[in-house]
Amino acid sequence: MRSALALALIVACASPPAPPAAGNQQAKVEKAEPRAAGEQRPQTDDDDDDDDDDDEVITFEAIVRVDSEPGSKKLQAVWLERTDGERWIVAYRAEPWLVPFADKAVEVTGGRYIPGGQAVRATHFRVDSLRVTDDKDAGLFESLGAEQTMTGRFAEQVGTVGAKDEGERYPTFTSDAGTSYELANRPEALAFGAQVKVRAREMQYSKFAAHRGGPMVWVIDIDDGP
Repeated sequence: MRSALALALIVACASPPAPPAAGNQQAKVEKAEPRAAGEQRPQTDDDDDDDDDDDEVITFEAIVRVDSEPGSKKLQAVWLERTDGERWIVAYRAEPWLVPFADKAVEVTGGRYIPGGQAVRATHFRVDSLRVTDDKDAGLFESLGAEQTMTGRFAEQVGTVGAKDEGERYPTFTSDAGTSYELANRPEALAFGAQVKVRAREMQYSKFAAHRGGPMVWVIDIDDGP
């Protein structure tokens, strides 16, 4: 019955209500009393005194689950299946930067939030960082960081003579702050030279994946406007 009600309350489009920006709170290991799976935390008059407030940064272990196929209203959610049996929703679509962590046991840090408007009746969670707990099970990536917005330029690099990637062409993003990042993905709107604003998350390859070293980002969105 609860599942039917949850899908009936999804907004017409599949985009999730945007979580608030990550704050500077210090993360803590969560020790909240378990709540019923799939239930959104109710508001109470004592919220200001609650040691486990929705805007508090918390850390806990979970398994990342991605719905196998889109359901009603094109929902193909990404969930955190917690050790206490609760399932918290982190995305309404199978976001490409989350898919590599599907079915992996992870340690995740972030914060709960109450979305505006109509939404799935479940606890919503903003992921600030995520790391696979067993590096032997990491697959291609072992961790990701918080979403950040940067301005800078994309460029095409060529592997240096004598290196394993000699002659290989690959894209990078150099921020206005001077940091150069390898790309974990190749965005469709990728263009070289022009200044752009990007939303991205820093990613880290697992020790089993061949890579060039240095920082790397997954580009979520590119804004080439003024």
